[in-house]
Amino acid sequence: MLKRIISNRRARYALLFVALLYGAALLGVRRLVYRPWANFSRTPDAYGWEWEDVRFRAKDGATLHGWYIPGDSRRTVIFCHGNAGNISHGLRRADILKSLGVSVFLFDYRGFGKSPGRPTERGVYADTEAAFDWLQEHKGLSGRDTAVFGRSLGGAAALELATRRPVAGVILESTFTSLADVARAFVPYFPAELFVFKAFDNMRKIGRIGVPVLIMASTDDEITPFEHGQRLFEEAAEPKFFLTMNGRHRSNFYRTEQEYVDAIRDFLELVFEKTPEES
Repeated sequence: MLKRIISNRRARYALLFVALLYGAALLGVRRLVYRPWANFSRTPDAYGWEWEDVRFRAKDGATLHGWYIPGDSRRTVIFCHGNAGNISHGLRRADILKSLGVSVFLFDYRGFGKSPGRPTERGVYADTEAAFDWLQEHKGLSGRDTAVFGRSLGGAAALELATRRPVAGVILESTFTSLADVARAFVPYFPAELFVFKAFDNMRKIGRIGVPVLIMASTDDEITPFEHGQRLFEEAAEPKFFLTMNGRHRSNFYRTEQEYVDAIRDFLELVFEKTPEES
């Protein structure tokens, strides 16, 4: 009887140890996936633009913050930033987009910048959907007036939005196939599914969207392997376009800037084709 009690106690301790180890691993994964910054490195004032400071809500009540930057056209690109930083780190790309004549809506997911809360996959998707809905309600935009641009983790947000709302087109920069695939790229044979399950499964979604897609990936990206962009492109439906970039994860668009700008210009001209009354 005593041996059985000791044996059961050891089993409970072993299970508790495994549970604690698993919980610690999940916490570590979360800290790697979401790295929010509270403070802005700059605001649109640094560029001398007119802009709106926007507060809006997701359907679950989360309060969100964004910047709406009007361009020469009502056509608007929603920019979904990556896992680190906040909307201030999207201003260089906003500058490029604005130079191409479109308006830009930058927003922070919950937990980033001035958007309070705790980031989750479900929250990222809900927050992006809320950004689209705000443009529809407050700027009178339809789906054909709105494209979505996602960088890195933001690519997952952009793809999910395209499955929920009728956007005109999707731009993906340095976007991965799935979170599990990223983990395996760094640690081969790592049982990633045990820790991230099917989190941010972009491969499953890319073939489901029926709008034009531009995918941009760098051969030197140390975070998102170039092959991820290639696999997403292969799975995407036509019309689809691919730009090969050079440079590391945070600097590749500087290294390939002219080709980068040209690719985005051509893509936006395609998805925002002029209507007869604009000709």
